[in-house]
Amino acid sequence: MTPQSRCVECDEAITNPICPGCLDTELTYWVSERDESLIDSFRNNNVTPLEEYFEETQCVVCGNRMNLCAHCFCKDALEFIKERNPGLVNKFIRHFDFELIS
Repeated sequence: MTPQSRCVECDEAITNPICPGCLDTELTYWVSERDESLIDSFRNNNVTPLEEYFEETQCVVCGNRMNLCAHCFCKDALEFIKERNPGLVNKFIRHFDFELIS
């Protein structure tokens, strides 16, 4: 496994290469459909990948290079949901199932 295919947050292999940008688009849509009042704070709270760590892993959706795995991105989004609308947690986990619950 080359270092380029590891997540900068958890250091695990990126096995589901969907970039934070594509996940952010989907998450923003998902949040807006369920609790419109969260949109502005969600957009301001989203995870921004560290550009200096971009390497060879490419998103299977858009082709952009990436460095953060879907699990870590969604884990951070889950924490946001837990803090602001706990009633959405189970729906979020079902929709964005990136092994968020062990």
